[in-house]
Amino acid sequence: GQFAEADQARAKAVGEQLDWSIFQSSGVADLQEYAGPMLLLMGEADPVCTRWQQQAVVAAGGAIRWLPGGHKPFIECPEQFGTALRTWVIAHTEPPKTV
Repeated sequence: GQFAEADQARAKAVGEQLDWSIFQSSGVADLQEYAGPMLLLMGEADPVCTRWQQQAVVAAGGAIRWLPGGHKPFIECPEQFGTALRTWVIAHTEPPKTV
């Protein structure tokens, strides 16, 4: 919603011409080899991180958090992005509380 209608039309035309199959393996091998905690913050309207990459994140024990917007949720919804990231980092770095 931040771009002119002509820009949106041009982006859609480019997206329709891409061979999305090139993303089937993009980053997947690296994700499969990674052994640490993993969080993918993804815009609901972002087609760039494909289902193959999403499946690799989940298969590696990672989490996906969907946020409003497209490819840049850190710009499109910075407060929600910050809250999601902060919550995840705290959950994965603070020692468990003992009673």
